[in-house]
Amino acid sequence: MGSPANFSRDIEPEVNDWLAAHPAIEVIDIGQSSSGGSMEPSTAAVSIWHEEGG
Repeated sequence: MGSPANFSRDIEPEVNDWLAAHPAIEVIDIGQSSSGGSMEPSTAAVSIWHEEGG
């Protein structure tokens, strides 16, 4: 994986597509974290807290 900035750019369309496919979802919070760096491979995670609407 590249830098966290690249991860953000690359994951955004996936998140938007998922949200578009689930229009009843109410997003409560979105979090992103990353770790690693010059000595270790970078890793990143995105968490989306949501409620099913209806």
